[in-house]
Amino acid sequence: MKTCPDKAGFSLIELLMVVAIIGLLVAIAIPSYLGMKSKAHSASMIKAAQSASSELQFWLQSSISSYINLRQVDTDFSGKIDNSDKTNIQLLTDGVANTYVTERNSKLDEKSPWYTNISLWTTDSSIPAGRLTVLQLSGTSIRIVGKDKDGSIIYDNTVSSD
Repeated sequence: MKTCPDKAGFSLIELLMVVAIIGLLVAIAIPSYLGMKSKAHSASMIKAAQSASSELQFWLQSSISSYINLRQVDTDFSGKIDNSDKTNIQLLTDGVANTYVTERNSKLDEKSPWYTNISLWTTDSSIPAGRLTVLQLSGTSIRIVGKDKDGSIIYDNTVSSD
């Protein structure tokens, strides 16, 4: 390559090489970033479902307790158990799954990691993609199912009152 003493800067070949290297790096980095983002969304849903599983098991046990007029569960997610919470018999009558999802959606307002305008929790028996579904199978068991954006099941657990 010839250099001109009066002209500073890069040659066309040098610029094309830089563009090619940047293009190669972008081609590798973007798919990796998207894969990590999807894994993070799935992991956050799985963690939410796991924590809800133990919570729902306690709610189930309380709902079938012989102490029907006792308030044992923070059903309104206020952080304390008081007269605004449901009694055990009210929890049983209204359904644990419905109460849990309704209160969690209204008080905590959690959104799907993939669809930020849609609530994370639902009781929809069709088990929609990108959400966590809570289904009360009987008075003593609840199924929690989570699907990713593509509709693949990433979490499925049934809890019961033991």
